[in-house]
Amino acid sequence: MPRIPTFNESSDFNPAQRRVVDAILGRRGGRIPGPYRVSLHCPEITEVWHPLGEKLLLQSSFPPRLTGTRPASASAAVVVSSPRARAT
Repeated sequence: MPRIPTFNESSDFNPAQRRVVDAILGRRGGRIPGPYRVSLHCPEITEVWHPLGEKLLLQSSFPPRLTGTRPASASAAVVVSSPRARAT
């Protein structure tokens, strides 16, 4: 059993948590991503953290290996995962 209870889509939320969860579910395809399952204990932080995370993940110039995003194609996956590509 986790020391900090985590939330999921069917958890009981207070009004502040519900407002933040609805925003996350609307942008994330109906699921609560892992980090937000814990951070929802303080919805004010999650409310700021979620847009910041999206900005860094989806709208930054960081390479996929730093953001954890998946490559767009299988050939890109080979390039990203090859030792030579990682060295550059």
